[in-house]
Order: sequence, then C-alpha cells, then structure tokens
Amino acid sequence: MYFDPGIGSLAIQAVAAAVVTCLSYLVICKNRIRNLFRKKEGDAEQPSPVKQSSTETDENGFLK
Repeated sequence: MYFDPGIGSLAIQAVAAAVVTCLSYLVICKNRIRNLFRKKEGDAEQPSPVKQSSTETDENGFLK
C-alpha cells in the first residue's frame, strides 16, 4: 500500500479538527448546564410598571 506524502498533513488536520470539535462541544455543554442553575435577572425583583406612551404599537413592538 502506497502512502502519499500529503497523507501526513491530512491526518494532522483531521486530528486537530477532532480536538477542536470536542472542545467546542464540551464548552457548549458546560454553558448549558451552568445556565440551568443561573438565576434570571428579573426573578429577584418585582418588575416596575411600564409607562404607557402615546404611540400605539402592535404585538411585535412596531409602530402602527
């Protein structure tokens, strides 16, 4: 079986891509787990009443 000289760089790139992919996946999982236990900013305080403006908006917040 003949191995082309370029197969070494291909193998190095494949290993590097696998390492980066695994590390990225672990970081994403860590952040999702951390966000499960993180308190939302508005949970501790009662929201203040919103002052109504004179302009009317639709349900998406756009001006009519």
